[in-house]
Amino acid sequence: MAKPSFKFWFLTVALVIVSVEVGLSVLAPILAKAKESGRRGFYVPGPMTSAIDPYLLWRPAPTSSPGVNVDEQGVRKSWNPVFSPGQKHRTVYAFGGSTMWGAGAADEETIPSHLSRALNERDGAYEVVNYGVGGYVLTQEMLKLVLLLRQGLRPDVVVFYDGANDVDIAYQAGKTGSVYGFEETRAKLMQRVGMAAVKEEPSVLLWKELFSRLKVVEILQRALFRQRPQRQFPNRAKDFDGQELKALTDNIAGEYILSYKMLQDLSRAYGFKFYMFWQPVSFTETVLDHGQKPKNDWEETNLIKMHDLARARMKDLALANYAYIGDVLLGHSVPVYMDYCHLNSEGNRMVAQAMFKHLKQAGDL
Repeated sequence: MAKPSFKFWFLTVALVIVSVEVGLSVLAPILAKAKESGRRGFYVPGPMTSAIDPYLLWRPAPTSSPGVNVDEQGVRKSWNPVFSPGQKHRTVYAFGGSTMWGAGAADEETIPSHLSRALNERDGAYEVVNYGVGGYVLTQEMLKLVLLLRQGLRPDVVVFYDGANDVDIAYQAGKTGSVYGFEETRAKLMQRVGMAAVKEEPSVLLWKELFSRLKVVEILQRALFRQRPQRQFPNRAKDFDGQELKALTDNIAGEYILSYKMLQDLSRAYGFKFYMFWQPVSFTETVLDHGQKPKNDWEETNLIKMHDLARARMKDLALANYAYIGDVLLGHSVPVYMDYCHLNSEGNRMVAQAMFKHLKQAGDL
C-alpha cells in the first residue's frame, strides 16, 4: 500500500484549518455577545479595549447590551427623565475614570445615574451625561471638556471625580504627568516603527498579515501565553523611600490645584459651574467588604502609602467647589466595594448623594 503523498497531507491539513477557521468565525460573535450579556456592567473601557482617539488616546467603543450601552461618541447611557420637545432643562457633565463610568454596574446604577435621580427627585429638570472613561486622569478629562466646548456644547454644571487613577498612574510612572499604559504603548509603537523600517517583499507581508488574522492563531496565542503577566514594566515608585513618596504625592496635589485654576478660567469664559471631588478607596477604610484584603496583605505597600499620603494632603485642600469625599463610605454597614476603588450600586448611590449635597449647599441647583 502506497504511503500518502506530501500533497495529500498538505491538502488535509489545509482543509482542517479552513474548517476550524470557518467554525470559529461563526461562533466568535455569538460567544462574544453571550459573554457581554452575562457580565452586564463588568466591561471596563481602557486603552486595550476601546476605540482610538486622536487627542485622548482612547475612548469607550460603541457597545450595546442589557447592562452596558455606549453611543458613537463614547458616552455611556445614564438614567435621565424623559423631556418633552422644547422643555428647558440643565445639563450636567460627569467626568472621571472607570469609577465614574461605572465599571461593574449597569447603566442605571452608575454614579451619573444616581446623581440624575437625586437632582430630579423634586421636580427638577436635569440631564446628567456620563463622560467617564476607564483609565483617564484629570488632565485627559479636562482636555475632553475643552474638545466638547470647541464643538459648541455648553454644559450648565461640570463634575469631576478623581483620585485613584491620578495616584496609581503616578505610582506606576514614578512621576506625575503620565497616562495609563504609557510605557507599554510607547514600546509597541517603537516596535512597529522598527518593523516598518525592515523592508520585506509584499508577498511575505501579505502572508504574515493573513496568518495573524486567523482565529486558530489567536486561540493558540492565548493558550500559550495566558500565564504572561499583563504588565511588563515595573512600578517605578515601588522602591521609593518615604521622602520620595511624599514629594510625588505633593506633585499630584500641586498639579490638581493648577488644574483647578485652569477650570476656573474655563468656567468664567464659557459660563458653567464646576465641582471637583476626590474619591474614596478601600485602603483608607475601617470596614472591609467580603473578599477584600487588609492593607498589610497587599504586595504594593508603597501604593497604599501613597494613597494614605494623598488622603492627608487632599483632605486639607481648601478650594471653593472642591470636596474631599474620600471618607463618605467610612464605617459602611453594607458591602459597597468591589475592589479597592470600584463600587457597587449602593456605593455609587452614596457617592452621588455626597455630590448632590455639595451641589445643593453651593446654591447652584
